[in-house]
Amino acid sequence: MKKDVTGSNATRHRARAPLAVRVALAVLAVLLAAVAAACILNITAVRSYNQATQSLDTNLKSAAAPNTDLDALKTRQQQTDAQFNDAGAFGLLLLPQVKSAIHTNSQISKTLTTRTSQEIVRQQAAGQANVNGTAGKGKLGNGKQSDGLSQEQRDKVEAMLKANQQSASPDDTQPSGNPATPNPGSSAVRPW
Repeated sequence: MKKDVTGSNATRHRARAPLAVRVALAVLAVLLAAVAAACILNITAVRSYNQATQSLDTNLKSAAAPNTDLDALKTRQQQTDAQFNDAGAFGLLLLPQVKSAIHTNSQISKTLTTRTSQEIVRQQAAGQANVNGTAGKGKLGNGKQSDGLSQEQRDKVEAMLKANQQSASPDDTQPSGNPATPNPGSSAVRPW
């Protein structure tokens, strides 16, 4: 009597890889999943960084203008600070270049937020002084112009704007032939 080799006996004797090979493949799959997750986190951080940097550039230009609405600027700056915090949330998993760029622009953003808050307080105090009749017309008693930032503060904002533009220049931040933003028309600065 002949046994049927193509029937049920063939399915019971299916060749399996040795246990060591199966364990090695499982470990490799887990490592690849971890690397993929880190890549996704870096891409997400770069997108948030690009959006926050564009917002920071806009806010720096707005702060340099003589008739800036400081309350609106402060609100936009708080949102920008939050975007930088979101971008840097996965600090240990970010590439060093990404982490460094986020940290640099985050510090510039926090400085602008602090100075804007200080100027709002100064203007409110100067407004009280104007109500009491102690300040002259056109300039406030403390040397500030009544329409916005003092000349010294404008110079500092201009210096921050120039420093931000230099630290985020396309020559330093993006290798040639490597588009990194999802929007091809976007001029967002990339940290690598």
